[in-house]
Amino acid sequence: MKNKKLHGIKFIAVLMIITGVFCLFGCHSNKTAVNDFERIDIRESGMRLTADYEIINLGSDTQISLYYLNYSSGEEKRELEKQTLVDTETFTEKLNEFGLASWDGFHGKHPKHVSDGIMFSLTAKINGDTVIKADGSENFPKNYRDFMRYINGLLKQSETNPNR
Repeated sequence: MKNKKLHGIKFIAVLMIITGVFCLFGCHSNKTAVNDFERIDIRESGMRLTADYEIINLGSDTQISLYYLNYSSGEEKRELEKQTLVDTETFTEKLNEFGLASWDGFHGKHPKHVSDGIMFSLTAKINGDTVIKADGSENFPKNYRDFMRYINGLLKQSETNPNR
């Protein structure tokens, strides 16, 4: 009887260790879904260009704006390049497809032996008071580049430049 009890305790201990090891390597995922968002601000900068993306929830529509930053006489000037409106419900679904909530806390260090590249910073206010922050230098969270291609595709479809 004592031997069976000891055997059972060893089995439970081994099971707990195996479960712990699996969890260390990602058995739990970030299940936070974007149900609603207030705004998303993204800055991408390289050697010659800095772009600000401003994404604002207006209710049933979401406004996406692209600004280019120019420096003149030591001052930063934002010039609106493109702007479009998209359906907020569809856009929110896309935020979940790209995994925006999982990017929180991402800090992508610049890779060795890469002398140039794109730096980014992202701040998003979602689900009331949750703030998502991510940044990096030529190192991006999973699906970030696909997300930016999606954003730029939406802007390209509209091809509006209020300054022209």
